[in-house]
Amino acid sequence: MGTPQDSSSAPPGNPSHRLANSGRGHGAMRLLFVCTGNVCRSPFAERRAVALLEASGHAWEVLSAGTGALPGRPCPREAVAAARLLGVDLSAHRSRELTPAMVAWADRIYYMSGEHLDVLERFFPGVADGKLASLAGFSPGPVRPVEVPDPFRCEPWAYRSCYTFMDACLRRLVRMLEGEVGRDPVGPGP
Repeated sequence: MGTPQDSSSAPPGNPSHRLANSGRGHGAMRLLFVCTGNVCRSPFAERRAVALLEASGHAWEVLSAGTGALPGRPCPREAVAAARLLGVDLSAHRSRELTPAMVAWADRIYYMSGEHLDVLERFFPGVADGKLASLAGFSPGPVRPVEVPDPFRCEPWAYRSCYTFMDACLRRLVRMLEGEVGRDPVGPGP
């Protein structure tokens, strides 16, 4: 885990994506996507969420990080290629390590697996309370998977499958967020 940073309104670490402001009085809703290495799942979620949220007319800030990330690593070429098929450019992304400032900064934190939930609850007790939800919990199907599978070091089809699943979850999440602006439910719980 990274060292603490200023938890003011400025995004911690590398700048997040700031989207159009609708005049929301108390600032932008801040979304944080968390996976392990911040080179496959969470960067895709960050960039795809930005694309889906741009048309919402509300204020959003979006960031991603990894619980075990080595800062500055690029996404694998398989991840970049698979993301490109869904209109997401991961070529410039560099990994970020999850920090206490990021957790404090976020209004909502979406994790990919139970391992990430464990890290968030263990290392950030109290700070992450009420902010956490599994991205897989937003699956539009009747059966909701427990986690988003990790395609790291797998065949290209695994990245495509993972990102297609994540895209469906993100579309549902964004529809819910757009309907909840001004209210405070987090969504499906841990």
